[in-house]
Amino acid sequence: MSREVDRAIRDLKDPDPKVRRKAAETLSLYRDKESVEPLIEALKDKDTEVRALAAEALGARGDQRAVDPLLAALNDEEPDVRRLAAQSLGTIGDERATEPLNALAQSDPEPEVRSFAARALEEMKMRKEEMKERER
Repeated sequence: MSREVDRAIRDLKDPDPKVRRKAAETLSLYRDKESVEPLIEALKDKDTEVRALAAEALGARGDQRAVDPLLAALNDEEPDVRRLAAQSLGTIGDERATEPLNALAQSDPEPEVRSFAARALEEMKMRKEEMKERER
């Protein structure tokens, strides 16, 4: 693990939300598996931006460990967190996200969140069709 990743993981626990935001942003640039658990914890941060950045970073990794925490983040009070959790679930493509994303696409009070949820579902559908094509 690189020093930068090590430091960012440590900084996710810093008392200063600006430091935690920067840490989550830094981790979004990497695809390491070591930061998955710390990013999952960051989904519970008090700071909205930290939670949103963590959701985005988890999607970039495509790690199945993030699916359940991201599904929980679909219920976050902040639209940015719900939006990025939906996007990340679409990127990961786990079937468990289909029903919750469909519900979000239909009923979230924020149009942008509904749009991201619908796009995530479309991404999952396209990926599934591509997999079927490859199997032929």
